[in-house]
Amino acid sequence: MLMRVCFAFALLTGVPVAWAQPASSDSPPADEPAKPPPPQKLQIGSVAGLPRPEGFVVQDLRSLEMRTATPLKQTYKAPMQMPFQRQPVPLAKYERVIGDEELSVSPLELLAEKLVERYGDKLAGKRLVVHEFSYQLEHVVNKPQGMTYTVVPGGGVGLAAALAMSVIGSAAGTAMLQGKGIDVKLNVKLDAELDGKRVEARELPMALSGEDAPARVTRYAVEKFIWLLEMPAAEPEKKEPAEPQKKE
Repeated sequence: MLMRVCFAFALLTGVPVAWAQPASSDSPPADEPAKPPPPQKLQIGSVAGLPRPEGFVVQDLRSLEMRTATPLKQTYKAPMQMPFQRQPVPLAKYERVIGDEELSVSPLELLAEKLVERYGDKLAGKRLVVHEFSYQLEHVVNKPQGMTYTVVPGGGVGLAAALAMSVIGSAAGTAMLQGKGIDVKLNVKLDAELDGKRVEARELPMALSGEDAPARVTRYAVEKFIWLLEMPAAEPEKKEPAEPQKKE
């Protein structure tokens, strides 16, 4: 448990971490220092490396803030309650941006490949401009958490909240957090244009339950983007000509 807490703390604060066993007098000296475990990735899907049609260009116009991981930040705190009053729900909310380096694959590569799968050579000579493809993790605390770990100046999170990134995408981990009174949700936003038509597809925060939850939320956002992209533009309302006034 201590190992998992430290790993989660490192993910939240950006501090590199390595595990080492205590040295024994009987054991031979180690030739090389122990390598730290690979960083955990949020599994949003995979790409097959399909060749892109000739002239199909993908342009990334996302801001640095959309692509860079941030520490957990408190966005809501329930007001203080008097004794014998019913406990408010939720007690607190925390959010953090999940950076590109924390994802299993580049979201732009994933979107481009899904478009190639659907349209093939029709994309030749066209341009995909991505204004936003971001992931935001939300922790909703519904029960008191006891001891806290401070991860951002002036703020703190409960022990179970600090564990959230270490168990994300794990069914057992999600059940553990829910048992601790914490809901973990993922919010995906996609704003892009293809050949001049701009579409914004947003998925409401979705509870993470099961190992494929991040990939499901991503798939929903991409499918909504394609559906909106193919939707015909609404025709302007035709106004009937006003009848000429009759002279008395």
